[in-house]
Amino acid sequence: MQRLLVLDTCTTHVQGGLIMNGQWEHFFSTDKPALESLFTGLEPIFKKANMGGATAIAYACGPGSTLGLRVTATAIRTWKSLPENATLPLFAYQSLPMAAA
Repeated sequence: MQRLLVLDTCTTHVQGGLIMNGQWEHFFSTDKPALESLFTGLEPIFKKANMGGATAIAYACGPGSTLGLRVTATAIRTWKSLPENATLPLFAYQSLPMAAA
C-alpha cells in the first residue's frame, strides 16, 4: 500500500495531505501562514501512525514563499533524521508548472 505525504507551502494558501493509492485519504488547505498551519494540518495524519504511515514524501520546492519553503525543508529534514524515516523517498515538484498544467 503506497501512501504519499504531499506538502505545498509555496503560496499563502498552504495545502497538504496523504494520498493512498491515488486518492486523498486526508487533505487540508488553509490561508494561514505555513509556520502556523503546516503542523496543525498534519496533526490528524500523524496521530494515526508515524508520518501517517507515509511511504514517500512529495513537496513543492518553489517558486514561492521563502518562509513556507524553509518551514517545509526544516520539517522534512527533522522527520528524515529519525531512524524509522531515514529511507523515505523524497520527491520535489515545482508549483508553477503544476499550476499551469
